[in-house]
Amino acid sequence: MRVTNNSAPLIDVILTSNPEWFALSGTVKLDISDHDLIYNIRKQKIQRPPPKLTECRSMKNLEREEYLDDLSKILWDSAFIYDNVDDICEHWYQLSTEVVDQHMPHKKFIRMDQLPWITPEISSPVSKRNILLRKFKKNRTQDNWENYKEQRNIVTTLKRKSMKSYFIRTSTECTHQGEFWKKFKPSLPT
Repeated sequence: MRVTNNSAPLIDVILTSNPEWFALSGTVKLDISDHDLIYNIRKQKIQRPPPKLTECRSMKNLEREEYLDDLSKILWDSAFIYDNVDDICEHWYQLSTEVVDQHMPHKKFIRMDQLPWITPEISSPVSKRNILLRKFKKNRTQDNWENYKEQRNIVTTLKRKSMKSYFIRTSTECTHQGEFWKKFKPSLPT
């Protein structure tokens, strides 16, 4: 923006179709020129760590007696045809794996790594917030919304305090630059 005694026409303009992406904008008076500096500060989101695929055995539907009965039916002596101990163990492993897979199948799930400042003290209120949100989605009443909103604000406050203390603690504990950037880089926008 060029400012003179008689006029203040707009020369430089910042236009956006998504104003919610920006935290702040305005102009700064520069004494070295008759043009004001235009600025725009974009909001940044902290990226979550990428999800990891984890595999484990599901014991949800395990029938203990049936499992033990199937293990007792295995012909364990059949492994003694081998002379090498390693071969015997491998044979037993193959025999038992079939039974184990039948009773405790593999289950794959995506595990999201927690951000480093998410502590167990925050996890419990987050769970409560999620429960209240599901309750509101089922029954959209003003009372349910107020309960959810109150819990959401509590969680936001806890997260901000925890994040602040994490960064202060981490920055004071770092002994060299490499360690500092290794801890801070995942939290910075790309």
